[in-house]
Amino acid sequence: AVTGGEAVSVAYTRPATGSATLRDTTGNVAASFSAMEVGNGPDTTAPVIGMASASGDQLVLIYTEANKLDAVHTANSAAFAVHVNGVANAVRAVAVDAAAKTVTLTLSTPVTGGETVR
Repeated sequence: AVTGGEAVSVAYTRPATGSATLRDTTGNVAASFSAMEVGNGPDTTAPVIGMASASGDQLVLIYTEANKLDAVHTANSAAFAVHVNGVANAVRAVAVDAAAKTVTLTLSTPVTGGETVR
């Protein structure tokens, strides 16, 4: 795995013969190319919530960050403050789905239709 900030370059030399060549889906053979730098700067963009959805005791936060979320280094339940109709609703658990870019908060009291969640 490549980490942010490492120097990365890539080059491709098309084989002279044989079928082991890089091709597109229509069969066109890719041309060789010289070494080029690959952007690999550190990620400095903070995740941003695009939307949230509540159903039962689950509050799902959907993030728009271009990169996956970090499922290992997560905030604990005490880091979140959820209010339903102005009343605090404690967060019992936090689950991160890195690939889906979601954080699911399990609430101590289910949310019903028409309630205001903040």
